[in-house]
Amino acid sequence: MRRLLLLTFVLLVSVPTIIAQKFIVNPWGDDQVECYEVRKSEKGWDILYDSKTKKAFDAGYAFYQVDSLKNGDGYVFEDGGKYYVIYAHDLKFADDNPSYMTNPLSEKTQARATMLGKFYSSMYPAYIVLLSILVAVGLSYLYMKGKYSLRKVVLIAIPAAIFVMSAVLIVGYMNFETKIFWWCDYDRYGFWSSLFRFFPFAAVVAAQVYSIKLYETVLLSDNPYVSDGLSIKPVAISVALCLPVAIITAIIAALMDIKGSLLSIITTIVFFVTLAIGLIKSCRKNMETLGKINGIFFTIFSVVYIIGCLISLWALITLVFQLIFQILVVIFAIIMIYVLANTKTRRRRSDGTYEDY
Repeated sequence: MRRLLLLTFVLLVSVPTIIAQKFIVNPWGDDQVECYEVRKSEKGWDILYDSKTKKAFDAGYAFYQVDSLKNGDGYVFEDGGKYYVIYAHDLKFADDNPSYMTNPLSEKTQARATMLGKFYSSMYPAYIVLLSILVAVGLSYLYMKGKYSLRKVVLIAIPAAIFVMSAVLIVGYMNFETKIFWWCDYDRYGFWSSLFRFFPFAAVVAAQVYSIKLYETVLLSDNPYVSDGLSIKPVAISVALCLPVAIITAIIAALMDIKGSLLSIITTIVFFVTLAIGLIKSCRKNMETLGKINGIFFTIFSVVYIIGCLISLWALITLVFQLIFQILVVIFAIIMIYVLANTKTRRRRSDGTYEDY
C-alpha cells in the first residue's frame, strides 16, 4: 500500500514536468518582445491590455508553458509570480525538450529560428541590397564621367550587384514573404516612423529598377548602331502574367470538372507557355544585338532581375496603401472636426425670433 501511494505521489509530482514544454523568446527583427499580463477567469485567460501590465522579455529568455489561450496561438507562462502571454511567432521550441515532445509551432515559425531566419530578421539583407546598389550606381557614374578604363569592371560589377540583391530578395520572399521588410513595417513602427522610412526605401527600389538601364547603357556604349536598346519588356510582361493566367486557367478547368493530376499538368503547361512567350521574343531580339550566348544570358538574367523588382515593388505598394489609408482617416477626422466646429444651432428668443449660435 505504501509503495502504491509513493508511486502515485511521484507520478503526480512529475506530470507537470512531463507535459510542460520549454520555449525560448525569439522575436523577429528585434532583441526583445513586450508581453501583456494575463489573469485566470471562469472563461479562461483574460489579457490585461494596459501599458502598466506589459513587461519586456529579452531574446533568449526561456520559460515553461503553463497554459494557452483559447485560440491556441497565445502561450501563457509565469514570471515573478505573474502570468504573461506571448504569441507563437515570437517563440522557438527549446532544443533541450524531451525527444518524445512534438514541436507545436508551425513550419513558418520554426523557420524563423534557423540560420536563414536569423539572417533575414537582421539588417544584413538591407545592407547587402543597399551596398549592391551603391556599387552599381557608383561605378556607372564613374564610367559616365569618362573613366572608360573601368568598362570591363562595370560590365561585371553591375550584373553581379543586380544578381546579388535580386537573389537576396527572392530567397527571402520564398521563405518569409513580406516579413523580410520588417524594418519598414507599419504595424511595428506606426505612421510617422513608417513614413520616414518610406522615402529611402522608395529611393532604393527606384535605383534597383533603374540599375538594368545603367547596365544596358554601358553594355551598348561601344555599339553606336543599336538604337532601340535591349529587349526586357516582353519578359517583364510574361513574368507578371504567368501566375495570374495559370490561376485563371485552373479555375476554368475546375469549373469544367477537370481534377487531379490532369489539372496540375494543364496549369503547369499554361504557366510555362505564358512565361516562354516573352522569353523567346526577348531572347531573339537580344541575340541579334549581343550575339547568341550573350543574348541568352542577358534574357535569363533579366528574369531574375524582374522577379527581384516585383518583390520590392509589392512591398513598397503595400506600405503606400497602409500610409494612404491612415492619411485619409486623419483628413476625414479633420473635416469632421471642422464641420462640427462650424455648425450653427438656432435658438428661439423670448420675443419669438431666432438667433444662431
